[in-house]
Formats: sequence, C-alpha cells, structure tokens
Amino acid sequence: MLQLSGNCDPGVALASLVDLRRGEAGVVDHVAENDVHALSIVRDIVSRLNKVKESSVELQPLLDDQLFLVAPLPLKSPRKARKSITLAELADHALIIPSRPHSIRMSVENALAGVGRKIKVAHEIECIPAVIDLVRQGHGFAVLPINAVKSTPWSEDVLAKPILAPTLTISLSMVTSSLRPKSRFMRNAMNLVCDTVRKEIHSKQAAPRPSAAKLSA
Repeated sequence: MLQLSGNCDPGVALASLVDLRRGEAGVVDHVAENDVHALSIVRDIVSRLNKVKESSVELQPLLDDQLFLVAPLPLKSPRKARKSITLAELADHALIIPSRPHSIRMSVENALAGVGRKIKVAHEIECIPAVIDLVRQGHGFAVLPINAVKSTPWSEDVLAKPILAPTLTISLSMVTSSLRPKSRFMRNAMNLVCDTVRKEIHSKQAAPRPSAAKLSA
C-alpha cells in the first residue's frame, strides 16, 4: 500500500508504504522536500516492488524422457494385458510415488489436472528400487522412466506401459551455477556430460527387452 500524507510541516510530504520488499509487514517513512520529490520517491519504491531476483542457477535442457505406468505382473495371461493406458486412466491407479516437490510427482499432478483428473496416492516413497519392489508385490503402481525400471533387480517382474493421449514426459536438464564464470574446459566438460547422458539413455531405450510380456514399452 502506498500513501501520500500532507499532515506534516508545510513544504514537506511524507511517503509511506508497507514494506513488501522484505516479505513482512511494516511501514517505512520517507521524508520529501515537496510533492514532486514525494512522487519521485514513490515511483522509485514501486519500481522495486516484487522484483524478480536473478537466478543463481542455469538450466541446460538435455532431453524429454517418457514416463511409463509400472504395474505388477498379472496372475493370468500376461500376454493379453493392455500394452498402454491413457493419461485420464492413470488417475484410476493408486500410485506409489515420491512426495512433492519431486519432479515426477509434480509432472503427474499437473498433467492429470490438465485433463480434469486428480492423482490417487497409495504410498509416498522416494527410493526408486523400493518403489519397484512394492509394485511387484502388488501394493500399487508407479510412474517412472523406462531406464529407472531397468536399473533395478526387478525389471523382469513388472510391466511397463506407455502413458498416451497425451504422452507423459519429464524434462531432464543439467544445472550449473550462474554465479561462476565457465572456462573453456568447463564448457567442453559440460557438453561431454550432456552427450554421454543422451547416448546412455537412448541406448537403454533401444536395447532389446527380456520379455515383451514382462516389460512392454
């Protein structure tokens, strides 16, 4: 709130405001010589209100990684199981998923909100191998990239189904400090890491799967 008050000595105006810049309530008084000076103070104050701080990190996008519904193996006729589900249908599955603000959790919630559905949470677990272990035991479903599934000892004990209409993905990025200058060596190292990550993920996605009945992608 900004306020000009004329209840001071002649020729002196008082500019007051609630100090929003500190993120807390409080009144700061500025004494001006005249109305023109008071308006100048107010303009200067307003120009700094809610100013977005410069980020201390830089994001370098790597790729969009597709997310899959991870389900326990059906007891009968696993080859007849559906090979994919829609995003809207995902809301009908009780998920074993990390808590907020984990990127997968936020991606799933935002995507479901976009189709007018809400997430159904069975358990909040941060450890990916523990999530897969609980899924294979029948305690719920998970939403993970296919590489996360393949990295656990139980990849052959679960089904991985694409989530379609629309396809659900998560963005992977490299995060670096924007406060430190990057040398030529650092830039080359970053490019090497990015290329290695892309190749590793793409190679695992393209690798043959042990059994289409157990791990369909």
